[in-house]
This record gives sequence, structure tokens and C-alpha cells, in this order.
Amino acid sequence: MRSWGKYGWLLFIGAWSITAAIAATPRPKTLADEILASSGVKAGLCVHLGCGSHQNPALIANLAAASRLLVHGLALDDASLARARGVIDARGLSGRAMIEKVALPPLPHLNDLANLVVITDWEALAAQGLTMAEVERVTAPGGVICIVKDGRLTKTVKARPAGMDDWPQPAHGGDGNRVSRDKIVKFPVGLRWQDGVPLNFNMWAACRGWVIAGGRCFTLGTTEPENLGPASFSKHRMEQYLTARDAFNGLPLWKVNCETTDDGRALNAFNPAALVTDGKRVYAFKKDKLVAFDAANGKAALSCDVKFPTVRLLLANGVLVASGWEKKELLTGFARGTIWAPWVPKTGAGAVEAFDAASGAAKWSLTSPAQEMVAADGVVCLLQQSGNPPTEQHLVGMDLQTGRERWRVAHTKFEPQSPLNLGCAGCGIVTVLRPKAKTLSVLSLADGSVLWEIKETERFWTPLVNGELWHAGRRYDPKSGGEKGKLPASFDSPMCTPACVVGGGDYVTASRGCSYIDLSASADSTAPQGGTKINWAGARGACIEGATPAHGMFYTGQNWCRCAPGQVPGFVAFGPTGDPPTAGDFEKARPIEKGPAFGKIQNPRSEIRNPDDWPMLRHDAQRSGAGRMNVADKFVLAWQHYASRPAEGPLAGAWNARLTSCLTAPVVSDGIAIAAATDAGQIVALCAATGHERWRFNAGSRVDTPPTLHRGLCLFGAHDGWLYALRASDGALAWRARLAPAERRMVAFGAVESVWPAAGSVLVHDGAVFASAGRTTESDGGLAVCAFEPAGGKQLWAKEVGPGPVRQNDLLSLRDGRIALHHLRFDAKTGACSAAGKGGREGSLEGLIDGTWTRLGTRRSGGHKIGRASAELFAWNDKTLFGYESKSRTVFALAHEKTAGDEKEKLKGEDYAWRTVMPDGQQIEAMALADNGLVVAGRVCDAKTGAISGFLWRVSLEGGKQLAGYPLELPPTYDGLALAGGRVYVSLQDGKVLCFGKAD
Repeated sequence: MRSWGKYGWLLFIGAWSITAAIAATPRPKTLADEILASSGVKAGLCVHLGCGSHQNPALIANLAAASRLLVHGLALDDASLARARGVIDARGLSGRAMIEKVALPPLPHLNDLANLVVITDWEALAAQGLTMAEVERVTAPGGVICIVKDGRLTKTVKARPAGMDDWPQPAHGGDGNRVSRDKIVKFPVGLRWQDGVPLNFNMWAACRGWVIAGGRCFTLGTTEPENLGPASFSKHRMEQYLTARDAFNGLPLWKVNCETTDDGRALNAFNPAALVTDGKRVYAFKKDKLVAFDAANGKAALSCDVKFPTVRLLLANGVLVASGWEKKELLTGFARGTIWAPWVPKTGAGAVEAFDAASGAAKWSLTSPAQEMVAADGVVCLLQQSGNPPTEQHLVGMDLQTGRERWRVAHTKFEPQSPLNLGCAGCGIVTVLRPKAKTLSVLSLADGSVLWEIKETERFWTPLVNGELWHAGRRYDPKSGGEKGKLPASFDSPMCTPACVVGGGDYVTASRGCSYIDLSASADSTAPQGGTKINWAGARGACIEGATPAHGMFYTGQNWCRCAPGQVPGFVAFGPTGDPPTAGDFEKARPIEKGPAFGKIQNPRSEIRNPDDWPMLRHDAQRSGAGRMNVADKFVLAWQHYASRPAEGPLAGAWNARLTSCLTAPVVSDGIAIAAATDAGQIVALCAATGHERWRFNAGSRVDTPPTLHRGLCLFGAHDGWLYALRASDGALAWRARLAPAERRMVAFGAVESVWPAAGSVLVHDGAVFASAGRTTESDGGLAVCAFEPAGGKQLWAKEVGPGPVRQNDLLSLRDGRIALHHLRFDAKTGACSAAGKGGREGSLEGLIDGTWTRLGTRRSGGHKIGRASAELFAWNDKTLFGYESKSRTVFALAHEKTAGDEKEKLKGEDYAWRTVMPDGQQIEAMALADNGLVVAGRVCDAKTGAISGFLWRVSLEGGKQLAGYPLELPPTYDGLALAGGRVYVSLQDGKVLCFGKAD
């Protein structure tokens, strides 16, 4: 596989290059080259239907190698599946190209997902019942369908459907009117795609804004892997990046460092990024100029010299208007406090400058800045002020094209010391908000005169919808103020997550509370008064822009907010995905797909597990992280083997932004050490004694955590939504069962995944295997939790965990004899579910599986809880609990009885058996307990050089004294230790497995 650049896997930095050549030397033209040239599609998602044929088994690999595409293939039979996977593996393209075999029809992909669909065996597909209408359904607007038949290539381009709207500016348009005409987005909704760093790491609004047009989504912010420090205790950078993604699947297109900074504060809807697009270009401030970037490739198309850094920006009627300030600061004395305060110019120095958007030619300018701007009907309205808090304000109406002043209104026309804000403009009016006076004023765009007012109001959101002004549950004529009727609900716009009107009046978002109001049902006499409230907590509307509708879905940026514990990580798009599965769909019997090893597993072991094994992540069903063995006194390297490699190529940025390793922790049993190559979707088995590779198995998608080994079986879940059972001796498939309630595929962090991905490390307890699938309880019907017989795959029970518990999916564990998922408990025999403890915002919201704290810092709601103890990592035996707390970088030992009591009562220093602060520049990221010591591994950050390495220690159980140490080239995989047969196994971030102990 050819590298597209040297990616810093030490820091997980994946810069997206659009200028690298596809190949260094000329090569013969292939069918893939012809398809790519004919379609014009070089990035995004390609779906290949009928891949792996005898005639061209390498086509899917060639499509991935010759482009920046993520390629997802559907094979018609097992032979085709094996052929295509063999080519992909041989060329090192696993992850960039992935193949599945699923029953057709329908296609498993969500609506409007693929930029390119390649069909090489249409007759066979049609014979299975696939129709062209179904192919068009999964193709994105503007996407291309290519059919290859008898050596000829035909293509079809999918038209953009009527009723699909853009969101080209932070408030939809330059008029400041947060009203979308998109009629495609409707409820119910489900997840459509995810990408980017999981959470904000520069305060609350590090993703400062986003705009969507022309099939692309553009973001401006600091929540980018390039800004991450090397460890949780590091200071993160605050450089702003302009990032382009495909709007329909979230796949990366290009990225530009704008060489500006932002601290992620100032959570006010008046403070979005200065960012606009017309679909062909996207405009942003870079370093010292206002730059128009080509939307397709990120190249600078033109630049405009501006006198001051651009803070406010709008585009109207081909005119780009920029308000630049010498410096900015937060408004003093803001009623809601400084966290939510709007920016104001710190000095009087600044300018308003207008440019021709097409040519960049200057049109007109003012020598003073504007605090706010809106434009409509050929007029740009400026709010200019001086002082902080403002002592003088002026509303100014300027001719948009010429800059001629049409009118000016001083704040004294209203009341002294009554700060003003601009609302929206259009229909011949502009609204002026006067919160302290509790008055909404409506001014004429023509001459600035006050046309009418609403007094004694507490609500100030005034959208213009279908030629009417909406306010506080009533509809008004914009010019006369005459009341035209009532709305079925009274609503306002939150300060930090602004609301919007969708579909020209069908819905209103109230996304700070993860709720929406359906107004479309109000015409139905049976509809409840106040509209129909819809709660959907799969993603919370992000600060600054909320949840913005466009292209038939909603878009929202990253959060670091515990007010929505069920929100999924990353930059998220959600929208219509069909009716969510019912509880019956989740709980129905799963059919078993049998493999060649079904019924042929020879298990030499008795039912008593060998205590020297480490058969599942964190050793046992309790996930205690404790083995019952002694390890060697010194760390002697027995062997090392690369089981995976760090991400390279065009998808590296998306994969690395997840902040996970390319290789999971190892598990060890029956002389075999097994780990998962995460993004490649592969299970890799090594000889535990020598490190030689025994076998490798391809799943249908990403595998997030290692398998579980049980009685000759290798059991794991994959992000294709399936539970797999392999013969551990050779990797042959014994059986698999679909955990997901349906076959639906989306794109998540640069990979095609099931809407309900299965957690990799399944739980085995009392002769049953327990597995879970889904992203969050709050989306797409929730999570599936299932129990199976390990040997033959017979389903014992299956349960839906639907909206209400409010949590993301996580690893299952055993607590007090019951199967635990966060605060939920399931009876192991029947699946009956109950709650243990509180299910709100307490405890770690991300759960056991999430190790992003190693880079981001502490978790959203603190560490894991065991009684009164809190830590990022725990390991325990019958007497003592050991932990690592990342905020203080302290490793500790604590007698179990000390954890009892009121959880609100904090532990005291004398409660601990011992506490040790890690040396400067070091943190623990993996922990495992042996009978003769606590084994820990972690990262070392050299403060002077920035170099990153790792360490492996054994410390005494009694006092925490270091007994043995070994320097690692790199940090370990999160929780990446296993102790077995007296040996220590550790996975590193570069995909290498190391074994310490006696070599055979």
C-alpha cells in the first residue's frame, strides 16, 4: 500500500492531502482507472456490488488503491468473498477496502450514502431481487452509478431531490434567519455518520461553526488531532482548522490550517466562526487575509486583503461583507455570565469591508467595525457600538452593493442604556432585540423607521417563516404587526445552542435539551396542543450552532457536556433512516450462519479454566484485571511481532482521530495470543511462546477490543453488527449470529459500520456468551444485549435497551452475579433487566471501552467508580483495589472495605494503603495484577524534545515500590496488558505485540 504522507502515529495526526499523486510512476490503465475517470469521483464512499468475480477479483482493491475512496464491497457468494479479500490482504489495503456478504435485497446502506456505486454483475444481482431504484436509494445526490457489462461502462448521475436545502452560513443565510426549507429531513431520525475527534478538548465550543452546501460539510475549529498534546496532562494547541467532509457520509476531503486561534469559550449564538460558503467556494479568515477556498480541493481560489482580523462575515447577493476588529473581548456585565457572553470589539479600531465574492475585488468599506450584521433586500444592517459595556450604539442600513448609507438610528431613539441586538432581516423589515427593555422592535429596511413593537416580552427569537414573523406562539404580518394566527407551541431560542425552524415550519429544534417540536401534525385535530414534542438524545446540539438541518439530515459538532449522557462522540449527522426497530426486532431469535468449523471444535480442557490464562479483556468476567499467577522478577524480552500497522493513506486522519490504537490488547489461552487489528477488521493469532503468526481472520468491519477465548473458541463482536465464533486453533469460522436487529450500514470514523456495531470483547460466564450491539440507548431503537450458547450459537435470550437509560454502548461485565452494562443489570439466565444505582450523569459516561482520556484528559464525568473510589484504571484481588487517577497522575492501593460508605463522602489520605505520584511526564495507561506485583505500562513525554516513548513496570503490592522496569519504544495500547503462563504480553501503539518472560 502506497503511503500518502508520513503520518505521526505517535501523536495520531492524520493530515489529509489532496495534492499527493496517485502513483509515482505511470502504470497501465485498469478498469478501476476507467471507472474513476468516467465518474469523476476520487474521494468519499464507493460501494462495489458483485465484487470478487472470476473475471476481475482485484477491481475492489484497484478502486481503493487508485483513489482516496473508502470502498465497501458486497460479494454474492463465499468464493467471491474469499477471492476479493485475498487480493485486498495481499496489497495491504484492509480497512480502505472491506467486503461483506449479506442477503439481498435490500442493500444494507443508509439512504444517500455512496458517492460512487460500481456494479459488475447486474444480472446476478437482479436475479436476487435487487432493483435499480434500490441502488439509487443508497446513492448520494450528485453521486454516480457505474455499470460494467461486456466490457462497456455506462454511468448515471443521481439528481439532487427537490426539497433539499443547504445551510451555507452559521445562521442559514446572511439574513440571520435560522429557517431551513429542507423538506427531506423528517422524524423519526437515526444516526447517519460520525467523524472527527470524539470530544471537545478546548473548552465547550472548540468546533466553532459549520456550514453545508454542494454535498460538502465545512467546519472551523480547534477540535482536530493536530492540536492534541501527546498525553492527558499536556497542554493542547488552539489553532483553527478549516476541514471539509462529504456531507452525506462524513468522509474526509481536505483540511487547511487557518493559522488563527480560539479558546473554545464564549458560548453565545452571536459568536460563530466567520465562515460562509456558496457551494463552490468556502470563505474563511486565514492568518491575515480573507480567503476563498475551492470547495472541491481546498486550494486557495482568491484572497482579499483586510485591514483587521475578520470576526463577522456574511454573503448576500454575491457580496462578501467582513467586519474586522483589532482585538475582541467578552461583553462586560453580561446577565448570564462570561461563559455565555458575546464578543465585542476591545478597541474602536476595526473596519467593515465588502468584496465581490466571485473576483475578490473590493467594493466599499467603513472605518469602524460592526458588532453584528444581517443583510436582506439589498440592504446590510450593521450594529455599531463603542464601550464595554456599550455606551453608544447605532443601527445603520447600508446599500449592499455600493456601501451608501441609507439610514442610521441611534440607541437613544429607544431607551438609554438598553443594549440592542440584531435579529433577522427580510420581508422589508429587520428585527431589533432589546432584552433589558423587554421589547422587540420591528424596523423598516427601507428607512430604519420603527414599524411596530411587542412589549413586555421575555422571548426574542423572531424567525421569518413563509412570509410571516413568528414570535412567542403567534404569527404576525412582518410590516404591519397584525396578528395572523396562533402557533401550536410557544418557543424561544437557547443562548448557546440556537433553535431553528425546519421544513419551512414543519419542525422547530430545541436541541440544547435534545428535543424537537413537530408542528406539521398541528393541522390534525387529534394532535396534542402545543405541537408534538420529540425527544432524541443520540446527539446533543452543539454550542454555537445547535443542530442544523441540511441535505436531508441534521449536523452537530462535538461536545464535552455531560448533560446528554447518551450522545455519541464526534461530529455527527443524523436524519431519517426509516422506522427504528421495535423491541420485538431486537428480541427475536437470531439465525445462525454456520461455518466450516461448526461442530468440529476439539477442546482439550476441562470445564475448569486454567488460572495461568488471560482469556478475555481484563482477564475475567468481572473485568478485574487480575490474574492468579506470578510473573518473572525481571522483564526479559522473549519475542516481538507486528500484528498490525499504524494507519496510512487518505483515511488515516479519520481513523487516528478516534484516538485508539491500530491494535487491541492481547488475550492468551491454550498457547495462543490473539489481538484485533482494529481498523483492518482482522483477528490476528500468534504463538504465545514464539510470536509466530498462526492465522488471520477478516471480519466485515472494525473490531474495537480483543476476542474472548473459551473452550477452543475465539468469540468476538465486530462493527458489522455480528457475533463471530472461530476455531481458536486455526481461525476457521464455526458460526456467526447477527446481534444487530437489522442490516443497516453507515459510515463512522472512516469505516463502513453497522448502525448497531457489536463490542469486540464479549463476556463468557456460567457456560454462556453475552454480547451487546449498538451505539447508544437513545438512537435507532437502542442497544441489543444477547446471550448465546458458545458451542453452537443457540440464542438463549435477547433484550432491547431502548431510550431512557441514557448511555453509550460499552463492554459487559459481571457484577454480583448479574450481567452489567453501565448501571443496568441483567439476569444471566433470563435477561430480565433492572437498574443498580443512578443512571443520570454520574460516573464515567464513556465506560470501560473508551481510552480517549489518555490524550484528552479526564473523562466527562470523572473516572470509573467502585464505591467511594474513582480512577481511570482499576485492578483488584480479594483484598485490595489498585487504581490510577489521571488528574493527579497517582497510582494507589486501597483495601476493599475502605471503598464502602456514602459515595459522596470523599476518601481521605489515611484511607489509602499507599499512593504514589508518577514522575513528571509519565502516565499509566494499562494495568494488570499478578500475585507478586502490580504490572503497569504507560507513556513518557519528554518535555524538552517532545519525544514520546513508553514504560513497563512491576511495582510491589505492599508499598508501590518499583521492582522492575523496561523502556518501551512507544506507549501501550490502552488497557493493553495480559499476564499468562508467567509471561507479560503488551500491545503497543504501533501495532506490535511484545512478550516478556522465558522464551521457548
